[in-house]
Amino acid sequence: MRAVRVTAAAIALLLLCWAAAFAYDEAAVGHAERAAEEFRAELGLIEKELLLPTITDAQLTDYRGKLEDIRTGSQVKALTLAEPVSEVGQQIALLGPVPSEGQPEAPAVASQREALNQVLSRLQGAKSQLELVAVTAEQLASRASALQRNLFLTRIFEGGRSIINPRLWLDTGLGFGRLITGLTALYSIWWADVAKTANFVGLAIIPVFILAFAGIYLAARARLRRWIDRQFIANRTPDDIGRLWRIVRAVLATLAVLIIFFGPVSLALQTSGFMTQRFALVYMPLMDVVFITSFYWVIARRVASPGQPQWRIVDLDEAAAARLPVLVGLTAFVAVTARSLGTVTDGFYLPVSYTVGQSALSAIVILLLLSLTLLTMRNQQGLAEKTPGRRLYFGW
Repeated sequence: MRAVRVTAAAIALLLLCWAAAFAYDEAAVGHAERAAEEFRAELGLIEKELLLPTITDAQLTDYRGKLEDIRTGSQVKALTLAEPVSEVGQQIALLGPVPSEGQPEAPAVASQREALNQVLSRLQGAKSQLELVAVTAEQLASRASALQRNLFLTRIFEGGRSIINPRLWLDTGLGFGRLITGLTALYSIWWADVAKTANFVGLAIIPVFILAFAGIYLAARARLRRWIDRQFIANRTPDDIGRLWRIVRAVLATLAVLIIFFGPVSLALQTSGFMTQRFALVYMPLMDVVFITSFYWVIARRVASPGQPQWRIVDLDEAAAARLPVLVGLTAFVAVTARSLGTVTDGFYLPVSYTVGQSALSAIVILLLLSLTLLTMRNQQGLAEKTPGRRLYFGW
C-alpha cells in the first residue's frame, strides 16, 4: 500500500512538473524572439542613416514614426511575456528550495527544475531583449528629434508654407491622427502595465479626502462671507480696495477648489502606482489647461462683475460684462491648450510640420477671440455715462 502511495505521488509530481514545463506558449516566445531580432536589425539600419550628413527633414520624420512604432510594439510584446515568466517562476517555487550542498535531490525533480530554469531563462531573455529594444528606440528617437530641431534652426529664415497652403493643413491633420494613435497606444501600454501591480483600493482615498477638504473649505468660506457681508452692509458701497481684494479672494478660492479636487486625485494616483512617466506626460498638461483657464476666467468675471455693477472695475455695460469672461476664458483655453499640446507632441516625437500647423491654427483662433473681445468692449455704453463722477480703473 505504501508503494502505491509513493508511486501515485511521484506520478502527480511528474504531471505537475510537465504542466509547468509547458506553462507558456512556445510559439509566442519564438515570435517574441524573432520580433526582437527584427527590431534590432531595423534599429541598426536607422542608426546608420542618422549618421549621414545628407539626411533630410522628411527622412527624419519618417524615421521618428518608425522608431515610435518599434518602441510601442516592443513594449507590448514584452508585456505579453510578463505573465508566462510569473507562472514559470511559481512552478519552480512549487518544487521547493534547492537542496543544500551534499544533499541529493530526486532525479525527476532535478530534471524538471533544470528544464523549468531553462524555460525561465529563455522567457526572461526574450523579455529583456524587447525592453532593451524599447529603450534603444526611444534614445534614437530623441537623437532624431535633436537632429530635426537643429535642421529646422539652420533653415529658420527660409521661406515656408503659407497658412493658405493645403499641404500645411494636410500635414497638421496627419499629425493629429498620429497624436491620437500615440495616445491610444500609451493608454493600452499604461493599463497593461498598472492593471496587475496597481492598488485599486488606494483610489478610495479620493472621495474621502475631497469630502473632508470640501467640508473644511465650505465652513471657512461661510464664516468669511458673513464677515464680508457685515462689512459691506456697514459701508453700503464697496471702495476701490474692496473691489481689488474681491478679485484676489476669488483667485485664492479658485486655487483652493482646484487643490481640493486635484490634490487627492494626484496623491491617489501616485501612491497607488497609477502615475507612470508616460501617464504624467498627458496628466500634467491637462492640469495646466484646467488651472490656467480657470484662473483667467475667474479674474475676468470678477473684473467685469456681470449683474453686479457696484463691483465692476472696467467701463462696460451689462451685456458686454456678461460676454467678456466667456471670451477671456476661451482665449486662455486656446492658448494654454496649444502650449500643452506642444509638450505632448514633443513627448510623442511628432513631425515639426504638425507643430507648425497647430501653432498657426491656435494663433488664428486667438486673433479671432481677441478681435471679438475688442469689439465687445468698444461697442457698448459705458458706466461712466450712467454714473457720472465714478472713477473706473479702465476706461475706453
